[in-house]
Amino acid sequence: PVQNNLKLELNFEDHRDIQWRLISPEGKQLKNGSVSHVKEQYLDVSVEDLPDGMYIMEVTSGEAKLTKKVVKQSR
Repeated sequence: PVQNNLKLELNFEDHRDIQWRLISPEGKQLKNGSVSHVKEQYLDVSVEDLPDGMYIMEVTSGEAKLTKKVVKQSR
């Protein structure tokens, strides 16, 4: 579980542009963003303002999409 910040490790063979979004279980987009020219990088997403619960993190680069469940638990 994460408390205040969700940290994603991005590691690609070549540089890529990515888009990400954090989605509620009901399908509502809560946060989103993009990063250009990524090869190896950490992406920090603040979830401090969200209530405890389960969320879905979606990362897209071109045709590739990665979806992960995220649990936020304050303590």
